Amino acid sequence: NGGGGDRVPRGRPWVYGADVLEADADAGEVVTVRGFRGQALGDALFSDRSEITIRMLTRGEVQADERLLRTRLEQAVAFRESLRIDASAYRLVDGEAGLLPSLIIDRDADLLVVQAPSQGMDPLHPTITALLVDVVKPKGILARNDPRVRVLEGLEQKVEVLHGDVPSTVDVSEGRVRYSVDPFRGQKTVLFLDQRENREAAARYARGRLLDALSYNGRFAL
Repeated sequence: NGGGGDRVPRGRPWVYGADVLEADADAGEVVTVRGFRGQALGDALFSDRSEITIRMLTRGEVQADERLLRTRLEQAVAFRESLRIDASAYRLVDGEAGLLPSLIIDRDADLLVVQAPSQGMDPLHPTITALLVDVVKPKGILARNDPRVRVLEGLEQKVEVLHGDVPSTVDVSEGRVRYSVDPFRGQKTVLFLDQRENREAAARYARGRLLDALSYNGRFAL
């Protein structure tokens, strides 16, 4: 309707259920979203349980297919490499910010940890896994699909190995700091790697002693 349909062309990544006039799709499908006048707004992930009913993948007539997913993953890898930050652990894909809504991918050395908390992204796990094996070539891929939001989406909470070998501990680095992490039991996708760039920036200015309160493993202070 006028609310959601008008905002999507301006870049809004979501459409809420209250803005959907009609839906002819099953839970978890990739759908074509049309505006009030029937114009194609793009392809999107569809959920029949979440308040975020539509998560946009493309705009206009661009089709969301396996080629698009591969391109988005390749772009994510190229962007992280372009930052040239000294670290073996980093956030590779950050959901909507990486143009892959509700998909989180963290790299911990030769291991990838993925999380897909939405109905629409969950069925794409096999495709995403195959593409990651081809594009990134990790030794192992672990799915940390255990957040409670999956229950609200009607999905099972589970932790499972999707590819290769996933050890119980992985040694990673960020600058001069070394960590030994547990990919199966760490918080969320283990290390809050979405803050890596902020920690690198803070290190340019911070001097002396630093109090790092209530911040998981104190990575800013380290």
